[in-house]
Amino acid sequence: MPRPVLPILDRRLITASALALIDEEGLGAFSTVRLARRLGVRAPSLYHHVQSRAEILAGVAELVVRETRLPPYQPGDDWVAWLVDGCTSLRRAILRHPNAAPVLLEHLPRDLLTSYYNIGAGILTIAGVPLALQCLVLDSLETYTISSGLITATAGLTDPPFATEREDVNPHLARAAAADSSVDAEDRFRLGVRAVAVGAVRSSVVLRGADR
Repeated sequence: MPRPVLPILDRRLITASALALIDEEGLGAFSTVRLARRLGVRAPSLYHHVQSRAEILAGVAELVVRETRLPPYQPGDDWVAWLVDGCTSLRRAILRHPNAAPVLLEHLPRDLLTSYYNIGAGILTIAGVPLALQCLVLDSLETYTISSGLITATAGLTDPPFATEREDVNPHLARAAAADSSVDAEDRFRLGVRAVAVGAVRSSVVLRGADR
């Protein structure tokens, strides 16, 4: 009988298969042995193409983040809306792979994200946002977006938040929750991105003025 055709391994196939395995079975089930079995090879064969398990997981994190789609931008467009759409796309990418979301904590693809932020800084410059404030905006949005994606993917929080709070126990929070007019979690996130972006610019101007 002819020998079975084995896949031609490379780093791209290995990391894509690792992401598929994590998506289907969970991060806790991931191992190089299970991955090799999925690919029809033995585990040592993987190490002709990757150096370690950590490198595979770094590739998984990169694949997740690469699903981000930055919107087009033309001079005169709403720069805050551009940031909202870009951050929403990254959050959606994380939520499409909830089992892989924790990988981002240890293997955040900094070089890839930095290339996105470079585009963002260029747009902020075109929009007239002061250079001194641009890193504040971008760093704040990274923290907010990635933490929102990770928490939503892994924590299993109720939606809307605080909906079960009782007014006789936590009256202020319960009344605030009742007044929340957002449509869903993504709508709240988008409002939050707008608040972070605009707030970072305004608060920095106010604080620096106070320093003087």
